[in-house]
Amino acid sequence: MRLAPTLLALTFLPGCAGVVAIDATRKESRAAILKTLTAERPGLPEAAADCVLRAMTVGETLKLGLADNSHAITAENRASILTYADRPEAADCIGALSTGSAG
Repeated sequence: MRLAPTLLALTFLPGCAGVVAIDATRKESRAAILKTLTAERPGLPEAAADCVLRAMTVGETLKLGLADNSHAITAENRASILTYADRPEAADCIGALSTGSAG
């Protein structure tokens, strides 16, 4: 698994470089989540991607963010994203968005 060495490498980056790398993977993960939700669940607001991202672990976020999702999201990643979106925390947050009470 590529994730463990990557996590270890991020731990030893000097200064803010580790934070920057983690932030970049969060942005990549969010983009992949947004693409998937737009395709699979049309009509959801863009903020639904943040709901899903908050329901994911750091390891899941890094794994998704390090995947090559720039051109197309793999079937495996798409399935993972939909699983994350179905977690109670994400589902409650997404539901709250549609009623206007997300927080």
